[in-house]
Amino acid sequence: MLSDIAQAAHLIPSETGLDAQGFVLEKTGPASSLRRLIRTLEVAGLVTVHPAGTGGWSSHQTTQGRQLWAQLAAARTDPRARSRKLRDVYLRWIVGHDNSDATHSPEQFLVTGPTYMGTPYTATELQLAGEYLFDHGFIKAQDSERGDGLLRPASTKKGRRMIDRNVSVSQVG
Repeated sequence: MLSDIAQAAHLIPSETGLDAQGFVLEKTGPASSLRRLIRTLEVAGLVTVHPAGTGGWSSHQTTQGRQLWAQLAAARTDPRARSRKLRDVYLRWIVGHDNSDATHSPEQFLVTGPTYMGTPYTATELQLAGEYLFDHGFIKAQDSERGDGLLRPASTKKGRRMIDRNVSVSQVG
């Protein structure tokens, strides 16, 4: 349940623009999954929920909820944790594309919208992650003639082994 709470806690503020003071949600769009997340937070004692006259509801954080949000906000800004997670996610994406006929590029990875706790990765972060994976033998690739990263990354045997074993490259590299 804690993973559901953490998921809810980082999805709601970052993807809907809600703030720490509380928010009002309408019953439109993908509201059913949002309602489930809000309900998870309510059951965990992180928010209180009250029906609103518009057919939606309003929600305010409890003290416990504010403390969790503060912890998650601090975790979001941890550059080392962001880097470690990106390396693993990027390697998993590369391994997943190894058998495709089409070539793939770092830009195509960024188009998929990868985030760390709701905050999108940048091209610079991806370039550094690719260099780490390359330098430590998890991927092979061609250097860009412009010097701005690696082209057509593909996994190595070592990289595929990491994914197969579900081990973080940061634990080995």
